[in-house]
Amino acid sequence: MKLSPVRAMVIALLFCAAIQGLVIYVLLQQPWTGLRVEPDALSGAVRVVAVGDGSPVASSIPLGTLLVAVQIEGKPMALPLTPALFLSPFFSATHADYRAYLQAQSDIYLALREKKSIEAISSSGQHYPLRAVPMTPWRAIPVKTWVFSLLFMTVPILSVFVWSYQSKKFAPLLLLYAGIGYYLFYMIGTLNLAKELAFSGVLAEVLAVIEFAFLGIYIFSFTVLFSYYPNRLINKYWLYGFGAFLAFCVMNFHFGWMDFYGHNFLIPSFSAFGFSTALSQFQVNASKREPVSRMAARMMQMSIIFPFFPIMGLYVLPLLLGAEPIISIHVVRILGIAVFMGVAVGILRFRLFEAEYWWLRSWLWLVGGVLVVFIDILFVGVLHLTQVYSLGLSVLVAGFLYFPLRQWLMGKVMPLDSQSVQAFLPTFSTLMGSAVFRDEFEQRWQEALRIRFQPLHLSVQPHAVPLAALADNGLHLDVPSLSGVNSYRLTGKQMGMRLFGKNNLKTTTSLLDIARIASNASERRHQAVLTERTRIMHDLHDTVGAKLLTLSHMLPTAKHKQAAQESLQTLRDMINLTLQKSPLTLGESLADWRLEAMERAEAANVELRWQVAPALERLELRPGQTIELLLFVRATLQQMMASATLQQLTVQFSLAEKQLCVRITAPDNPLAAVTHTLNFT
Repeated sequence: MKLSPVRAMVIALLFCAAIQGLVIYVLLQQPWTGLRVEPDALSGAVRVVAVGDGSPVASSIPLGTLLVAVQIEGKPMALPLTPALFLSPFFSATHADYRAYLQAQSDIYLALREKKSIEAISSSGQHYPLRAVPMTPWRAIPVKTWVFSLLFMTVPILSVFVWSYQSKKFAPLLLLYAGIGYYLFYMIGTLNLAKELAFSGVLAEVLAVIEFAFLGIYIFSFTVLFSYYPNRLINKYWLYGFGAFLAFCVMNFHFGWMDFYGHNFLIPSFSAFGFSTALSQFQVNASKREPVSRMAARMMQMSIIFPFFPIMGLYVLPLLLGAEPIISIHVVRILGIAVFMGVAVGILRFRLFEAEYWWLRSWLWLVGGVLVVFIDILFVGVLHLTQVYSLGLSVLVAGFLYFPLRQWLMGKVMPLDSQSVQAFLPTFSTLMGSAVFRDEFEQRWQEALRIRFQPLHLSVQPHAVPLAALADNGLHLDVPSLSGVNSYRLTGKQMGMRLFGKNNLKTTTSLLDIARIASNASERRHQAVLTERTRIMHDLHDTVGAKLLTLSHMLPTAKHKQAAQESLQTLRDMINLTLQKSPLTLGESLADWRLEAMERAEAANVELRWQVAPALERLELRPGQTIELLLFVRATLQQMMASATLQQLTVQFSLAEKQLCVRITAPDNPLAAVTHTLNFT
């Protein structure tokens, strides 16, 4: 059954509310001392950060006190308070550490629940008695627990939103599984962070196993997603093997069959991260000739690299090495939300044309940050400069290196986007400057679009568009024609390597305005010239034409009358051709010329052979070129037919190296051949 997006969102909200309610219920059932502590990695102990007003330990333990252990009644030795007790249990290095974690949780919980004598021991050796009430009040739940729990509801809601719009596709379903798994993993982690000192041993163990299991679901769903979308890359049996490995890690975490080398969480976490990162790069490589899919793959790659590199390198790895994390757990959780946002954009392919430019700038930003850190470490470690001087010099040196490098990379990777309209104007002016007629301007406009954007295809669309617009996430750019009758669709910018973006819309609009101004100006100029030419031609027809007509009637001999009539006909042809508003195709003129030539040949008793190359039928000629050919053909035929011995004539029209070639030959007299060439470009 297909759920509507609204109904799916309502179900997602109810699910989140139920999980949130369950988490709050568990927290409210715990014994309450009013003591809030946070791990202190430098000392290996915990530090008091808050003491609740009206709590059993109110005003008894100063803020900032470093607590190293608790002494429980009936226990011969004090129980160390280590940072591991307040972290997720899967950060335990070995199974022995994990069992010690569960035992410590159980001992502290039972002492508080059964109201045994329990004392917190500070780093200075001072003892502070701890007392607890059976239930935790609402006000004792930390504010940040509420804030981050509500904030992280965006993960399942976003996953459900994507799935509801593309419920029949596999990729949104994988995102849904990953979102649910990560949300439940996060909420169990919230329980561990929000607890005061300890859970019961049974509850701590159940939560630890469930938390690690949901983490495995999240990792496996994302790995399958990156192997499947936007291209299917690897065989399903590899994924089965990876899924079996994750299932083994979960069961091994619970049953303690074996310890991994170094740290139990090191291999599962970094192997999954490395595998997904490699798959993301393979997806980018597999989408080289599909700009939309490639940008979707890049968006998903950024969703892995940019959030998870800080998470794994600045939080997880220091914890595995027993050092203090460089970033806090709250930063890690916010970065986890960014992962799902990026993947959702990649699956929905929402405004990917904007993400392409942002993707490159993000990489450049990362390179700049790494460059500053590297130079700072070099100055401090090698040159032994003070922190102030090293930081200032690092920023200065990085600036001199970063900005030229950024400019060079932008020009190399996205050369068309780095070219401004002003830089393209010389080429554009050269193209448009030689156009005269409106059809020529349309052809030059198409050529300008090809040169500027280098598309894979440029097709003419029968419908008009008022403004330039993007289509299919930037794969296509629809551009108005100069006449406004139809439009052009450009597909695949930079030979399919890039997507069209908003900057291209601005560039196209600017060039279109300039082209229309030039076309309209040329049209007005041409119209003025045509008006004046029409006036002159009419004057010639009314004066010279009238005199030639009168002369043809007054001449005494038929030969002279024929010459006057031919001159009059040539004048009329010149006037008609001169008044043409658009170029003529050669095929239209050749039909009239052949009819006239056949009449002359029949009168002279000469056999005429007329040969025209098929490619010349649609060749466009300007009026001046047409007049030039007409006069040549008419004068040459008249001259050659005057020979009494001539019995056969051949008129041949051909195309050679962008030149129109007209050759008139007489088999009876090979030396009388005449050739005329016309450069029609």
